[in-house]
Amino acid sequence: MKATEDGFTLVEILIVLLLISVIMGAIYQTFRAQQKSYMVQEEVLEMQQNLRAGVDIMTREIRMAGYDPTMSGNFGILAAGPTSIRFTVDFDENGTVASGEDETLLYHLCDFDSDGSDDSLTRSSSCTPVALNIQALGFAYGFDSDADGYLDQDASGNTIWAIDSNGDGFLDTNLDTNADGVIDANDNPSGVSLSTTVNINTIRAVQIWILARTSRPDRNFRDVNTYVVGNQHITPNDGYRRRLVSVIIKCRNMGLH
Repeated sequence: MKATEDGFTLVEILIVLLLISVIMGAIYQTFRAQQKSYMVQEEVLEMQQNLRAGVDIMTREIRMAGYDPTMSGNFGILAAGPTSIRFTVDFDENGTVASGEDETLLYHLCDFDSDGSDDSLTRSSSCTPVALNIQALGFAYGFDSDADGYLDQDASGNTIWAIDSNGDGFLDTNLDTNADGVIDANDNPSGVSLSTTVNINTIRAVQIWILARTSRPDRNFRDVNTYVVGNQHITPNDGYRRRLVSVIIKCRNMGLH
């Protein structure tokens, strides 16, 4: 009786190896894609948490601007710039502005990692961050120049959002240059001069913009959007993912209805 032996030919082995390689390659690509998606989601989540923290604390404290329970007259908005705001709050309710920065708050951006560009939101002259990876910060101010308890409006009935462009204590520039009630890419970032300058002690509301970005760029992503951050129009054209938030805050201690 003749014995027979079953086995694989070289061609069959090569075909099996090829199939295994294709399957393993597909599994690896799927793993890499899922890993990348997870890392992107982690970056975006971290960015959103930073942004939320910055918005929450700024909203809470700017709303308190001018808090003066003893009616001392010592508290209010001290500076109303396009990228920073400085104001006092009587936290201890004694009628006197505390020394240092306990009751004098300055919101602005600083260079926390010392790389030559501002990247963090802080509430003091020192660079102690409230929120990291904040690329841009913008402000505009609504005012009540005639003391009627309502924000001043333009001829179209829209709130006038202005800034103190030169730091002299007077609002002088309206950012809504096309008078459509919205500050957006259709407005000239240089603004338009107010017919009459307005003392910053008539400010009753603050509009803020905060632009956050991820801590690392994504090589397969390019952000070509234009972000309007107050009087800044920013088109980054890079791999960072970003989120922009804008909030209007009424200063409830400054006499607005």
